[in-house]
Amino acid sequence: SYLYRSEDFRAGESAKWYNEKGTEAPDNLFLYQSDHISGLSLRWELDVWGKLSSRKEAAFANYLKTYEAQKLVQTRLVSSIATGYFNLLILDTQIDVAKRNLALNENTLQMIRLQFKAGEISALAIQQTESQRLIAASLIPKLEEQIALQENTLLALIGEMPGEIPRASALDITLLDSLAVHSGSPISLLRNRPDVRAAELDLRASNAQANVQQTLLYPSFTLGGKMGLNAMLAGNWFSIPGALFGNV
Repeated sequence: SYLYRSEDFRAGESAKWYNEKGTEAPDNLFLYQSDHISGLSLRWELDVWGKLSSRKEAAFANYLKTYEAQKLVQTRLVSSIATGYFNLLILDTQIDVAKRNLALNENTLQMIRLQFKAGEISALAIQQTESQRLIAASLIPKLEEQIALQENTLLALIGEMPGEIPRASALDITLLDSLAVHSGSPISLLRNRPDVRAAELDLRASNAQANVQQTLLYPSFTLGGKMGLNAMLAGNWFSIPGALFGNV
């Protein structure tokens, strides 16, 4: 049998055009016909080879991995805040030492000047002591700048505007004791890290996905069905039961 084609459509021998009216098909061999359809389709696959259960396991592992990623961000944020706060306490201690060192240099300079007036030393000793005092004084503005930067960094981490951070004057020994890490099982401690748990869940998801790819080599068994309304004319669309259709 042969198929003859017009401008937009094809027709076979059952059309009877070629037997009755020739072999040249017109451009408008068929007219467009509207088709109104609405329906519901259901499909259920038998999980014979474990493909669906493997996909479920992979999806669940990926979900848990995102949760561990959230905990990882929270852990890093808490760690950054704690590190920044202890750095701030260290800078406070350094600037306190620098101020006491400056006061000591000023007292030493006064003593050197008195000795110079008494004629016991030369002017070179005064110049050396003054140089040491200036070096000690120059450290204080640098430390103050570092303290301001550290405070602004901590306030940015907690979502507040730049300013001063209230803090203790010195490290509390009881706080350090409470932060001490007690001995335990290293493997258990390592598995509690969010990045390690995320890597473990990623491995589980990869293994489950590999099982899915392997089951695609086997045939699948599905049960499906459709039901709804279908009509060539819109007026007959809801003509029940004439417009009903269904298949399994």
